[in-house]
Amino acid sequence: MTVESQHEPGESSAEGIITFNRMEHALRAEKFLKASGLNAQAVVPPHHLDTGCNLAVIFDLSRITEVERVLEYRHAEFTYIGAVSECRSNL
Repeated sequence: MTVESQHEPGESSAEGIITFNRMEHALRAEKFLKASGLNAQAVVPPHHLDTGCNLAVIFDLSRITEVERVLEYRHAEFTYIGAVSECRSNL
């Protein structure tokens, strides 16, 4: 799966992305989010977002507050969290 939208037409397609400095941080964050009942998937980030760890986590952007709470509660380390679309427009 890439960061590109996998939604059907008419569905909300806003995706959030979390980037990390280390692969194990990405995998732990994905595990924490899934354990909390949130839809999250580790993916290869777009080139312009690659921080060297070669993994990012995508999630439903409408649940960003919950995602942030889980990551904060679990003391998960990350470098960026926000909308995929905002990242693309900042090129």
